[in-house]
Amino acid sequence: MNATANGQATATEEFDETKNVYVKNFDLEVTDEMLNDAFKDFGTIVSCVVAKTEEGKSRGFGFAAYETTEEAQKAIKEMNGKKMWGSNLYVAQFQKKTDRVAMLAERMASLKIHREPRLFIKNLHVNVTDMVLKEFLSKYGEVVKAEVQLHKTGISKGLALVTFKEFVDAKAAVKASREDKMDELLGKKLIVSFDKGRRLQQSSK
Repeated sequence: MNATANGQATATEEFDETKNVYVKNFDLEVTDEMLNDAFKDFGTIVSCVVAKTEEGKSRGFGFAAYETTEEAQKAIKEMNGKKMWGSNLYVAQFQKKTDRVAMLAERMASLKIHREPRLFIKNLHVNVTDMVLKEFLSKYGEVVKAEVQLHKTGISKGLALVTFKEFVDAKAAVKASREDKMDELLGKKLIVSFDKGRRLQQSSK
């Protein structure tokens, strides 16, 4: 793999992320040669480099490029989490900075969604109304809003979104459902989980 002194990959037509391995969390004394020796048993290494600062000091991470994707995947499988040079290595497929930023943003958005005290309810009896559902779940804490989804005909789809005031109360409701400790509502067991933001919209199609 082509790389500059500071560890950034150089873009070329031949560059293939699936053949390139990203390695971090190793001692600052580790050299290119030491890194190469640690990863050479998994295939033919095209290049191996430790990322360095402008002063030539290790930045604690590096890259190894193999001839094939299979070799790179084998290295990741065998070396990720392995203890070397006093630390447990983190080994993964190389990603461009733009890909890493996009993935991080997606993870942060997911965390934000799951931290909101809003629940997605399934398996509702068709006669359950907003008020009935709100009252039923209030045993776990204050319910701000309960919204049963309806067909255009006005009949319940058996789905709903419920927002609690406190996250801990929403979590208690989810736990009760998962552990089968929640009472039946009009003869049906509710399926309760944290809302992921798109479920209700998708189910209405």
